[in-house]
Amino acid sequence: MKKQMMYWNNGNLVLTPNRVYNKIANNIFILGLLFLILGLFLFMRLNDFWQLPLAIGLCMGLPALIYKITVVQWQVIIPQGEDIPIVFRLGKLYKCHIYRKHEVDIVCNTVNGNTFFAIADKQNPYGKSYQISPFLNKQKTAFIFKEEVLPIIYEQLNNE
Repeated sequence: MKKQMMYWNNGNLVLTPNRVYNKIANNIFILGLLFLILGLFLFMRLNDFWQLPLAIGLCMGLPALIYKITVVQWQVIIPQGEDIPIVFRLGKLYKCHIYRKHEVDIVCNTVNGNTFFAIADKQNPYGKSYQISPFLNKQKTAFIFKEEVLPIIYEQLNNE
């Protein structure tokens, strides 16, 4: 599980907070694809009763695919070195510099009752922040992140 939350790339720490949900998104996408195949089969064989499986397949498969393309591939890259900007990357499509290493602080945020850690500006910790952990509602995930991943993030942020 630790490998899904972070990895090293040429001395840079790459955080992938939503990668732990990739398996769930794959399962939902496959289930939606199966409903689409069922709708196609019913259309070809019976020429009736195909609308409901098609609608279920589209309503399950399309959001799961969009979730996999966008949210699962979020990455926050903390580079090694002094005064180098932290990078937010969305797969290979989008990349932007968010903060300098000396300007950030790690804060605990919540969205809809789900707790997670994020990188935010020291001057305005309640403003824009970038998620660096999965949702920590399960005790196992919270323990692994707090004990194994969070110290490595602090070390990389303070490494100069």
